[in-house]
Amino acid sequence: MSKHQKPIQIASRTSRLALIQVEEVMQNLPQVNYTIIKTDSMGDKDKQRSLLSGVPSDFFTREIDHLLLSGEADIAVHSAKDLPYPLPEGLMVAALLPALDQSDALVTASGLPPEKLPAGSRIGTSSPLRKREMEAYYPHLKIVSVRGTIEERIAQADNGFMDGVIVATCALIRLQLEHRIACVLPFKTNPLQGHLAVVTLSNRSDMVALFSLFDCRQNWGKVTIAGFGPGNPELLTVKAEKALQQADILFYDDLLDAGYLEKYRDEKVYVGKRSSNHAFSQDEINEKLRLAAISGKNVIRIKGGDPLIFGRGIEEYHYLKSNLVDTSLIPGISSGQAAAAESVIPLTARGVSSSVAFLSGHDLDKLVIPDADTLVFYMASANQQHLALKLISAGRNNLTPVAVIQNASYPNQVVRRYTLDSLSKATEVLESPIILIVGWTAARNNDQMPQKWLYTGTNPAHCHEDGLVVHAPLIQISGLNPSEQEKQIINEMSKFNRIIFTSRYSVEHFFKWLFGQGLDVRAIAQLSIDAIGATTSEALKNKGLNVAPLSEDESSDGMIQYYRNNGISGEKILLPRSDKGLPILPEGLKKLGNTVTILTVYSNRKPTNIVVQNLTDFFGVVFSSPSTVSNFYDVYSHFPTHLQYRFRGHNTQKRFNELNHKE
Repeated sequence: MSKHQKPIQIASRTSRLALIQVEEVMQNLPQVNYTIIKTDSMGDKDKQRSLLSGVPSDFFTREIDHLLLSGEADIAVHSAKDLPYPLPEGLMVAALLPALDQSDALVTASGLPPEKLPAGSRIGTSSPLRKREMEAYYPHLKIVSVRGTIEERIAQADNGFMDGVIVATCALIRLQLEHRIACVLPFKTNPLQGHLAVVTLSNRSDMVALFSLFDCRQNWGKVTIAGFGPGNPELLTVKAEKALQQADILFYDDLLDAGYLEKYRDEKVYVGKRSSNHAFSQDEINEKLRLAAISGKNVIRIKGGDPLIFGRGIEEYHYLKSNLVDTSLIPGISSGQAAAAESVIPLTARGVSSSVAFLSGHDLDKLVIPDADTLVFYMASANQQHLALKLISAGRNNLTPVAVIQNASYPNQVVRRYTLDSLSKATEVLESPIILIVGWTAARNNDQMPQKWLYTGTNPAHCHEDGLVVHAPLIQISGLNPSEQEKQIINEMSKFNRIIFTSRYSVEHFFKWLFGQGLDVRAIAQLSIDAIGATTSEALKNKGLNVAPLSEDESSDGMIQYYRNNGISGEKILLPRSDKGLPILPEGLKKLGNTVTILTVYSNRKPTNIVVQNLTDFFGVVFSSPSTVSNFYDVYSHFPTHLQYRFRGHNTQKRFNELNHKE
């Protein structure tokens, strides 16, 4: 191969070890010219910070990564264990060199091994992993933080600042300092220790082709983490089936039909974890997967259900990827999905449930109940009654249906139906494995369903009807930008005596205009402030203004009557409102002798994405404003007589009567 006409630009840290590592890599390509761009990393500059207390993952690579991403360097050479995970977007590992030595060594000034050092001897390290291992193996020693280059660390031991330091054996070999080794330590090290990594831009196919010639990963296998489904082999995906057929070794846990795996002739390793009976710890499982892959085997890790739903699949995935093992994920049918299908329970259903949450019922003390319509609980067999009580105490209707499904997807599947109340009092419950589904979609039939109310306003929290509230807004509120004339009005608030807020939207968007002019609540502090209705009053309270509602029924007529009864006349009144505001209020105020200035601060439109409901399923409709009534009529063309109707405000009901009279 001829020499490159243009030398490869290699980014490296400035230490002697880092430069030796560059030379070690480039010895594999003697025909290639190169130039080293030396730079100090954040970790090289800041030697006061202890690595034992945690530092950014790119503490030793950030500046070098910048040289690559900016195009100033073609490749970078790193100790592989220093690589951040994940790598910055746009970067990739082009090659991983075989490990020189993966052990740790102890260097002591006295040359003594750790077991012969006096109690309390100070041993320096920069690795939390090494600290934990040393404390476990040699509890009589005091493990302290040390920083600096390898030479600087050894000097601290020689100068008496500490009694010894822990150093990667490969670093001592590369620096020709192996004669300083007092002993090789017996514990495991970082899986990437001793490896050198060549990093380049993801789109530099030329660098990848050049350096992949000596990438040891070419001899590695790969890992596929696949969901087996709930246990019934008929629910195994085609993709997972293909992966099983191609595997050399299979790691599996507590599949409900593990006998199905007998058809595969690959090596099988059981790594299940049932309650307190664990074949292996999670760390041991992670390492077994990695070792199988780097030995060249095509590995499949089969997990019950879906590997990313309470399967700890993501922990295994990140462990393997962070150690540069080719790893992929195949989804599976979760037991929660299978249980729902087999018991004919929709996890979402139009008009009943628009959200679903998957939860663990194992530890109720840590359980945070989300605001979702349907709840699917895994691992809840031992806590069924307590879980029901917790949901009731959290505000769930005690008549909410519950389905408990045992052996989901199997011929011996059992389904029992409860309400939260009856489950909380049950004396006998199904044993593991179970899935517990809570929500109105779990009702056996419509007789169990609560009264359904269609709420047409923008905030369903303002709907207080008993039963199931389906939020289908028939108005869309949008703020407007003030004109120059309107800005002038905002800046001259002192010209007014009084301001009337007719809705929480008028409060919200008026204050946006006010703040937009660089003003705050003090600009209206000298004005008399009135609010129609409790929701408007609450919105003002959130702005720091304690204003009692003058019209409890949120009606303009009620406001006008209050002004008439209290002789409020001859005042200059500012009225922030929507572009659909009715003329009743301003005209009524003017008839009492007041001057009214209207600010149109927001628009009220019919939404473009209205979901048309099946009204036969509903008990009633709640209208929040005259606009919701008008838009309902536009959408449904009539007001079904079987429905109950509730109204927020006199004018809302008045609009309903006008349209209903037309039919």
